[in-house]
Amino acid sequence: LHYPLRRQRQMCIRDRDKTILAVFSENLKIPKTLNSCCGSSLSVIQFAVGIDGKIKNIKVVRSLHPDLDKELIRVAKLLPDFIPGRSAGRRVEVLYNVPIRLLTDQ
Repeated sequence: LHYPLRRQRQMCIRDRDKTILAVFSENLKIPKTLNSCCGSSLSVIQFAVGIDGKIKNIKVVRSLHPDLDKELIRVAKLLPDFIPGRSAGRRVEVLYNVPIRLLTDQ
């Protein structure tokens, strides 16, 4: 796996009008069960971008609630194709960790 520089990560989505966090912001529906239990907290989702630019191996590495985990995985599947990572001129798989800070009503 290759860990890209920040500038390289920002330029990796084919659809230039969308960023990773914009996709989550626009599509994430916070489960009602979360409002009563967690307040505002941080969850982290991890995925890999394959050499074909497709998202794979999606998992939640910092969980707040099982219902939220399902929702984060659902939204991650909505991410557009990425521009594959490169190292030494060859396409490589790139690992992403995306922190999602949630502000819910208590």
